[in-house]
Amino acid sequence: MDSLRADYLYEAVRDDTVSMSHVYEHFKGKDDAATDALQFYVIGVRNDSGDINVLFEVPNADVYWPTEVADAHTNVLNRDHSTTFSPVAGFPPEDNWYGLSPTAGRDQYVESITDGKYAFGTMPISDADAPTVDDSQEWLTRSLLTGDSIPVDRLLDNYITRLEAERRDDQSIGRHVRTQYAQFEALGRAGLLVAPSDRPELENPVPQTATTDTMHEIRADGGTETIEATDIDPDGKPSDIDFRRYRLTRFLSERETLEENPERRGAFLFGVLVGQLSNYQSSPEPHGRGMNRTIRDRHPPEQITPDRLAQLYTGDLERLPRVYGRDRGSGPLYPETRNELRDTLATAKPDSWTLPLHDVRFFYALGVEYGSSASYQATQLKKQLGIDTEKEAE
Repeated sequence: MDSLRADYLYEAVRDDTVSMSHVYEHFKGKDDAATDALQFYVIGVRNDSGDINVLFEVPNADVYWPTEVADAHTNVLNRDHSTTFSPVAGFPPEDNWYGLSPTAGRDQYVESITDGKYAFGTMPISDADAPTVDDSQEWLTRSLLTGDSIPVDRLLDNYITRLEAERRDDQSIGRHVRTQYAQFEALGRAGLLVAPSDRPELENPVPQTATTDTMHEIRADGGTETIEATDIDPDGKPSDIDFRRYRLTRFLSERETLEENPERRGAFLFGVLVGQLSNYQSSPEPHGRGMNRTIRDRHPPEQITPDRLAQLYTGDLERLPRVYGRDRGSGPLYPETRNELRDTLATAKPDSWTLPLHDVRFFYALGVEYGSSASYQATQLKKQLGIDTEKEAE
């Protein structure tokens, strides 16, 4: 190492807080050859009352894979590249929540990946008094540094464990679910996911279309087309139901994880309907019931099984939409979701499902979160398209 490069390195590590991304950014633009050659010795340790436990070592880490994942994550949140966090089909973003803010840049995510915060935000909270070599946060962080394949089943199982812990601490899990799904899609975009042979679609959770903005979508031939009112309703007079149906149909059809597996799609749609009903129950009167405890609280993800979903389908999910619709002087609520769920279950009844429970539970949780914001996001799409509708009886 020549003296100039030594000076650069010394300057980069003088600060109180030093990270891989900080050193990399310090070199970038000053010495491209040295920047490309930078490698780091990364060690994951836990201090257990003075006993230092080494959890993993990466002797030749660089920022290639953290950068790949960071780019993928920012693309998931960017409506120019995905509908996942767009009014067109997906979830609302969250400017003040790590992992969901579309204003966060690549450098922020690179730093969070290299310092472990990216895994900390989605994996089960580690036991500081009893660290283990298979600690989930350390496992994921090491994989992100090295580019090792990430088994989808292990990832989803850890997601559910984290959600259960958050609920046990009386925390709302909605933002956590969205953050986990954003990470799940990002890891798929980066090519790091590996799925079982009987569920290969889990390796490719990336939406099959991208949007240039809310008003236009990219065609397969590279051209663009404007979303018109007639795309949402053939008569050009879409109702609130039509907007919700359009968004739900697009979200399902653009994702192989849901389009190619009717069992997983069923779990997701069960969650969507539970989320919609919960949103109605918790909304203040006269727009809802003003309830503190909703159907979502009575059916948390970690307790979901196919048998429980089957009972729910013939019970509350059949009864409540009709009761609430009758109270409003309309037909049963949320027909777009009920019809989609009915059609899905026609070929995949819960009593015949073979998906692992963590698969069912995570996509049910995702559906609950989707349903909870379905009406709000449909309204946002309507506003951005400049289409007025009259609220109508469901």
